[in-house]
Formats: sequence, C-alpha cells, structure tokens
Amino acid sequence: MRQRILLLVYATAVIALSAVHDLRFLAGAGIAVYGLAGRDAWRVARRAGAAVLLFTAVVSLSYALVSWAQGASCGKYLLRTNLRVFALASATALLVRRIDLGRALAFSPALGRLATITAAQIRAFRRLGDDLRLGLRSRTLGPLRLRDLHRHAAASGSLLLEQAVERSAEVTRAMRSRGAFDD
Repeated sequence: MRQRILLLVYATAVIALSAVHDLRFLAGAGIAVYGLAGRDAWRVARRAGAAVLLFTAVVSLSYALVSWAQGASCGKYLLRTNLRVFALASATALLVRRIDLGRALAFSPALGRLATITAAQIRAFRRLGDDLRLGLRSRTLGPLRLRDLHRHAAASGSLLLEQAVERSAEVTRAMRSRGAFDD
C-alpha cells in the first residue's frame, strides 16, 4: 500500500510541477525533493544532473541564441524551464531509489507486466551498453577520432535496436509460458 501511495504522490507532483509556473514553487519543490532524499540527496542530484544536463544545456543555449538574435529577453523563461526539468528529474531519481515499481503497480496486472518487461529491457541494455563501451576502449590503442566515435555509435545503435526487438519478443514469450497473459 505504501508503494502505491508513493507512486500517487509522485504522479501528483509531476502534474503540479508541469502546471505551475511560479519560480518560487519550482525552486521550493526542488529543495523539498532533496529534503526528502536525506542522505541520498547527493546521489539523487548526480543522477538527475546526468540525465538532463546535456539536453538542457543544448536547449537553453539554442533558445538563448535565438532570443538574442531577435532581441528578446529569455532569462526568466530559461530559469523556469530548467528549474522545472531539474525538479522533475530529481523527483524521478528519488522515486527510482525509494519505490518498488512492481509492488506499486500490483493493482493492475497489465501495468505489472509492462513494468516487468521494461525492467528486463533496462537491465539488458545497461549491460550491453557497458559491454560495447568497454569493448571499444579495449580495442583502441590511441585516442579516438570523431569519425571512429560516429562509426561506433552507428553500429551500437543498430545493435541496440536489433536487440530491443529480440529481447522484447523473448520476454513476452517467457511471460506467456508462465501464464501472464490471458489469451
């Protein structure tokens, strides 16, 4: 029951953070997330930052350049957007640390199956991504050129897409053989 309540609180927080535009509210929500995280605050911040830093930097820089070229001010908008994104990412990182999604979604068999398939895919792709990264590093004598990184990314993307289809079919067959689907 506690897991469901935490999931409901998270869903409510996502809706509130998406709907409210007040800077004080967004900043307060971010501070509240880290207050709730307690000793895990640094880990939550690191995970949230890693998830959104590159994206928000590119979007913010692009928006600032376009606004500058048009002679418009965008500081308040960028601050609001980045506070919202970081608060949402932090809340999500905290949720991942504190909730057992399988128990939280136990009320719905379909959502439970979806969570199981998703978790299996995440674990498999994390391991595969680590293997690809370590394989590139172990087979390279000198510094990598940009061309090599592009080739590696293209080959990795192709492999990951192929594996996604294969693994999802495999997990679905395994769940069907265990009676998870009422066909």
